[in-house]
Amino acid sequence: MPLPATDTFTDTDGVQIANHGTGWTLLNGGDIQGDLDIQSNSLASDAASQNGIAFWDNDAFNADHYSKATIVAITSASVYIGVTTRCSSPSSAWLFNVHSGNSYIDEWVNGTYSGLASSIDTIVVNDVIRMEAEGTTVRCKVNDVEIMSVTDTSLTTGAAGVGGHSDGATSRIDNLEGGNLGVVAGKSRQINIIQTQLPIRQLRI
Repeated sequence: MPLPATDTFTDTDGVQIANHGTGWTLLNGGDIQGDLDIQSNSLASDAASQNGIAFWDNDAFNADHYSKATIVAITSASVYIGVTTRCSSPSSAWLFNVHSGNSYIDEWVNGTYSGLASSIDTIVVNDVIRMEAEGTTVRCKVNDVEIMSVTDTSLTTGAAGVGGHSDGATSRIDNLEGGNLGVVAGKSRQINIIQTQLPIRQLRI
């Protein structure tokens, strides 16, 4: 399947992401021991006091890629949901992790956690959250407005995905899209070359 990858998470409540069709690989290592599951045809964290992260494995991503999704439910409690870039097995990822009052750029390198950045921008239902990995820059946007970024060299390759913290359906995302940066889905630029015959100038001797 060509990129961008998309998922509307239409499935039975309680189905965990690895069992939701094909295309998802769940990370496992360090404090990434949780899961994600379908709730109300959208995606929620199913990780108790742990973190759950999964990446799209049906396609190969360039090093520079993005992941975005629409917030369909959000809470100020400690139930987070988000999108990820540069995910790879067993347990490496960057996660744009949000609830209504705080957002974070979280990092795991082979299961070892680091908090890279945070924001107090309010997140509400219908916001579109987007994470981009470009070179050594990690950017997080809400409705195409950048709210935080960081430079980090720890992760250089991987895939787009999803993630969250704790357990509950009070924070959920839908309409996931992940793709390569600099590529417009389904479009190519056509260049038309118009050849014009110029008049020949006659010289009289």
